[in-house]
Amino acid sequence: MRYSPLALALALAACQTTPNPKRTYERMLADYAKDDGTAALNYDIDARQREKCAKVVEWYEEGLIRTPEDHLFAARILATSDVHTELELARVLAVRAAELGEEDAYPVQAEAIDRLLLKQGLAQRYGTQYVWEPLFGRWRHYAVDPLTTDELREAMGILPLAELRARVKILNAGQGAERLRSIEK
Repeated sequence: MRYSPLALALALAACQTTPNPKRTYERMLADYAKDDGTAALNYDIDARQREKCAKVVEWYEEGLIRTPEDHLFAARILATSDVHTELELARVLAVRAAELGEEDAYPVQAEAIDRLLLKQGLAQRYGTQYVWEPLFGRWRHYAVDPLTTDELREAMGILPLAELRARVKILNAGQGAERLRSIEK
């Protein structure tokens, strides 16, 4: 049986799953909602997170991330990665989402930049990153570049440095990320 190239291309396109970065991000949050404050040590969550990041990269490479919302949620997923190229892609996707009108993309861009700096052992720019210290059994606010002003943080949709530093107390009070999310609402 012979098929035309156009019919074959349409059939293959129909078989592809439609990417849904927002739903993937919501699943990621569901994983972390079960967190007791030690997600950094939970290898099951880490493995599922790696799968989500790989899927977003695949969607990006296939040109399937198209809408402003797709860009935003794809960036949010990748901004949690530990992989340099994925963090850089998170920044790129967040910039594109902002260009397309997603105001919520600015803080994601700041988070991706900060995480990339943290992974390089450099002081973060905006102050969005916290690190788990297993030896002491607590979280700490990662070093912040003192040249970054609260005005710049505000322009990126980030809280003032004093408020960011105060959040570590919430993390260490055993209330973890769930408490931080409820404060942000």
